Parts: sequence; C-alpha cells; structure tokens
Amino acid sequence: MMNRQTLCMGCMKDKGDAVVCPFCGWSNDRREQPPFLNTGLTMLNRYVIGKKLRANGESVVYMGFDIQQKCAVEIREFFPLTLCKRNPQSGEILINPGKESVYREYLKSFLEISRSAARLGDLNNIVKTYDIFEFNHSAYVISEHTSGIPLRSYIEKKGCLPYNIASKVFIPLVSSMISAHSIGLYHFGISPDSLILTPDGKLKLPDFGLPEAHLAETELTPQLYEGYSAIEQYYVDGKKGSWTDVYSLSAVFFYMLTGKNPPPATARKNNPSLTIPKELVQSIPVYAVSAIAGGLQVVPDQRIETVERLKSSLTVKSQNVPANEPTIKKASGFSGRGGEFVPAGQETSGSAVGEKMGGFWDKITDRFNLSENRRTNLKYGLISCLVSFVILSLVAYAVFTMFFKDMVKPGTKPVDSGTVSDNTSQETESLPENDSVMFDVPNLSGKAYDSAVSDYSMFDIIVTGHDFSDSIAEGRIISQNVEAGSQCASGSPIGVVVSKGPSQVKIPKIIGKTVSEADEILIAAGLNLGLQTEEFSDTVEMGKIIGISGGFKEGSKVDSGSYINIVVSKGPEPVN
Repeated sequence: MMNRQTLCMGCMKDKGDAVVCPFCGWSNDRREQPPFLNTGLTMLNRYVIGKKLRANGESVVYMGFDIQQKCAVEIREFFPLTLCKRNPQSGEILINPGKESVYREYLKSFLEISRSAARLGDLNNIVKTYDIFEFNHSAYVISEHTSGIPLRSYIEKKGCLPYNIASKVFIPLVSSMISAHSIGLYHFGISPDSLILTPDGKLKLPDFGLPEAHLAETELTPQLYEGYSAIEQYYVDGKKGSWTDVYSLSAVFFYMLTGKNPPPATARKNNPSLTIPKELVQSIPVYAVSAIAGGLQVVPDQRIETVERLKSSLTVKSQNVPANEPTIKKASGFSGRGGEFVPAGQETSGSAVGEKMGGFWDKITDRFNLSENRRTNLKYGLISCLVSFVILSLVAYAVFTMFFKDMVKPGTKPVDSGTVSDNTSQETESLPENDSVMFDVPNLSGKAYDSAVSDYSMFDIIVTGHDFSDSIAEGRIISQNVEAGSQCASGSPIGVVVSKGPSQVKIPKIIGKTVSEADEILIAAGLNLGLQTEEFSDTVEMGKIIGISGGFKEGSKVDSGSYINIVVSKGPEPVN
C-alpha cells in the first residue's frame, strides 16, 4: 500500500525516509509560490498535486499521483492568469471582475479541445489523456507522465542529428499531427522546448490547448517561441490554420539537422532568406531541402499548406499525393547560393546568369537523375581534370622542345619502347594502357540498393531512375546499364533503376485497429493514413476503426502511396 509520507512530490517515487529524494533531488519541504497550488493537496480523494512542471497563458501543469491507479501522472489546470486569481487561503479560483464571460468561453473551449485530444491518445507521439473533469471553478486534465528530456536539451548535448536518424524520429510526429488536424485540432506551440524525446526514441507532444495561448493580441498572455512561431501568430488579423503548425514542424526539423534556431519569423519579414550550412545541403536528399524550404516560407500563402503535404514532401513518395487534395501554391525553393533559401522571384541577376550557363550541364545530369551532391562532385571533378590536362599538356610541350629534340637527332632511330636501352636482349614487361585494377561487374538485379552500394564499393553505383515493379520489392534494383559479367575499372559508374514497388497494392486489414496501429500497417503496405471522420457505433470500441471511406474496402487495390481515409468509432451514441 502506498505511503503518502514517503512519496516524493517531485517525481512521485517512494523516497523512503530520505529528506532529499535520491531519484530527483526534490525536498518535500519546498512549497510553490502563489498563485500556484501547494504540493501535497489532493483532489477528488484521488489525485495528489506535486511540483509545478510548466505554465503558460492558459494553464499550469503539475506533477501528480493517481492514488487509485498507483502511478505518476501530470495534472493540467485551466488557469489563465490574465482572467483570474487564486484565494491563497482556500485555493479557490476567483474570476477577475468584468472577465466572467470571456473566462467561461475559454473554459468551454478548453474542455472541448481536451476531450478531442483525448481521442488521439492511442497515437505514439501524442500524450495519453486519462481523465477530464471540472472542479473549483476550473477544469483539470489528467494525462500520462512522459519520461524523457526536452528535445532542446538532447540536441544541445548532441549538436545535431544526421538526416537518416532525424527523419526517423521526426516523420512519426508529422503523422500524428495529420490525425490531429483531421479532427480540427491545431497546436500552435510546437518547438524543441515543448517536445519530449523519450528513451525509446519517440517525440511526444503534450498540452493540446487553446490556440489563443500561442497567439499575440488576445485576452491571454501569449507563449510564442522565437524561430518556431509563424509570422501570422504575431498579428491578430494573421490567417492561421494547418500551415501554422507546418511552419513550427519545419522549424523543429531544421533545428534537429543544424542544431541552430531559425531566425524569428518577424526578423525574416523583410529578408526571408534562411542560411544553412552548405555541407548539410549536400548531405540530405534534395526533396527534403525543398520540403524544409517550403515549410519555412514566411508568407502563409507561399508555404506548404497541410501536414499531409509536408509529410509527402519529406518522403520518397512525394509524387503520390491524392488527386482530391488542394493544390499548394508554389513554394519557394533552394537557390543553391551558399546555402540560402531564397523566395521565388527574388533571385539575383547573378543566379540568372548562372542558370543560363548551367543549362547545358543540367540537361546532361538530369538525364541520369543524379543527386545534387553527385552533380556537384562530378562537375568539379571534370573541371579539375580539364584544367590538369591543359597544364600537363603545356608542361609536356615545353619539356619536348627543350630536351627531347636534342636527344633524337635527324636520321637517328629512336629507342624501342619495348626494349631496355643498354642494348641487352632483356625485355621489359608491357603495361596495359589503363593501369587501373579491373573488376567483374556483378548482377545487381533484385539486390537492395543500399546493400549494393556497400557491397560493391569499387564501383560508383548511381540511381538513374525509379520505376514500379510487381516482381521486385521497393528499394531493390530492377536493372543496370552495364552488363553483368563484363569488366570495368575501379570507380566506374554503373547506372541502376530502383523499384518503387508494385504500381498497385491491396488495402490491408485495418478495421478494428486503433489509428496508430493502422498508420503502421498502412506504411508497411506502401500506403498512407488519410483523413479521419468519426461516427457513433454500438459494436466498435471508441477510438477504433469502423471502416474505410471513399468506396474502398480491405483488399481493394489502390495506387501505391495512396492516402486511405478512415472512419473512427465515437462509441455508443448517448441516450437522451
């Protein structure tokens, strides 16, 4: 049985008789300063209030303990400091005179948003909600306590993350935000400070609350994150929506890759360019650079509009977007000038000249579908070779004219290059014209591209295209442009076509699954989780999938990469 006397109010672990908790260093003698609740208070004879974890303009979050479930929780209290205060003796919330109607309206919205967010609790990247109730003229949300550290603390320690690791951590968060947006929930407070990185490598997003808590010029004290809050959050008449969260998410991904905060959106209003290290541009896929550029456009109308589009732009299947999705206004791309993102229409005349000069080169490299990094290396490699050839030719000519003309005089027979010059009969070993080591070209058909690059590092294996295949799995090689069994020198390029998987795939079994389970199953099948609608059901548990909309069903064949829209149960319809 739990001993309340030995329970640490800092971490809710049993500290025994120790004065200072050996787990977190908290002392139960410490007290929170007004207007926050004191540690040790109990609500509804079930929830114990611990130390204050964080606060913003709408609410306060406390460490907590669920006596009934015997586990640590987080307790979020609706407490807008601009609209109310607390009686220090009784703890009762007192609404400021003249603010009663605004307070009640915000309280109603807080409850509605919290109940909607609770339906997302089965997603891996959204904090689970256990209980919601009204008490003491306020509202309280009981949610899971997520162990881990803020993303900012982790990146500050690591410096930054490689693209392949950052994307694996980041993309699932974007998927969860697709589900949130599909039921009308926007966060507006996503940043490295608000995201928790768990020990198992998941980014957890807590505290879905009032959007007004992250907007300037409202009745609440705004919580804005410089570099992560979009420009429209700073102005009352700014157009807010899904694109607002897109900006914050893109800024977070930028931070994970660079270890640097993007400049504040307000500072980029007149100069929207964004500089990133050139070596980073060369180390991540071109489509990912474009996605970050599109997501961080200052002007909302030029920005990637939805999180669905952001996700598709960050993946190889970026071309497979649903036909009925709204068309995005063309977002500015990457200019290639020293790592700057430059808005469309603001390129300098120098870049225009460079574009004309590089047109012929681009036509050649586009034909072979080379990455930006390979284009650059190949281009400068060829230039270096040409320069070296010219220099060596000039040197050779000078040597010939100065020395060789005196060694081989008219009428004299030159020394045979195949014999030794001391007139002995011993012959030297002939060398091939190309002294590179020769290798047999392997049969790459059916091999995973990444494995082929690793296993046959003596060649430069280049992707020249992608194509659908019903017999070759996605990511494996369909064909090669150099015949297997022939011999090539070390470093020779071999072009390969890589499979995108079947052109059509079957919709897997997802009915009866939770949304997060369905998301994983669909991704494994080469599909994407689409929009969600909710319906009452007497037979399917709340939060689980009732069916598939759009006239499709499990087993139906659809184009690879398609978005599958689902119907989720709201549980039994309430009886009036």
